[in-house]
Amino acid sequence: MMKKLTLILILLLVVLSASGCTEDKEDTVDEVTDIGDENSVDAADFSENTEGQWCPVGSTIQTSDPQTGQAYTVDIVGKETIEGIEMCHATAELDESENGVSSLEYFWSEDEENMIMKFYDDQNTVISEMRVVDGKVSINAANGFSMEFDENSQM
Repeated sequence: MMKKLTLILILLLVVLSASGCTEDKEDTVDEVTDIGDENSVDAADFSENTEGQWCPVGSTIQTSDPQTGQAYTVDIVGKETIEGIEMCHATAELDESENGVSSLEYFWSEDEENMIMKFYDDQNTVISEMRVVDGKVSINAANGFSMEFDENSQM
């Protein structure tokens, strides 16, 4: 369970770090690898009777980006049905706004085939969104970049 949540947090950190960036960087692969450091989870407080659950509602995870020191508090707030798919819902508040992002929401299905990430500014306006739902991928980034494709199509 902890490994799955750690993986989710690492994904959040990777997407958050890249969400507002518009500059090309030569060492992008190394940066992503560095963010994946398992030492980035500082503390996890799982709610009572949530062991083994894919969506431990009420649990809180404190984490930080080892590169920037940015702290995040991730709260697993509930389950929601989105487009007919039951998803776990987590929110995260950033200690300091990074790349214009102050908070985010993350939704994922139990089979991990579907997910939605929304990034918000300090006015609680969605500034970027990434969705993978029923094999359809859409990305709408803060810098105006937008893309949609089917996961099953040949690129």
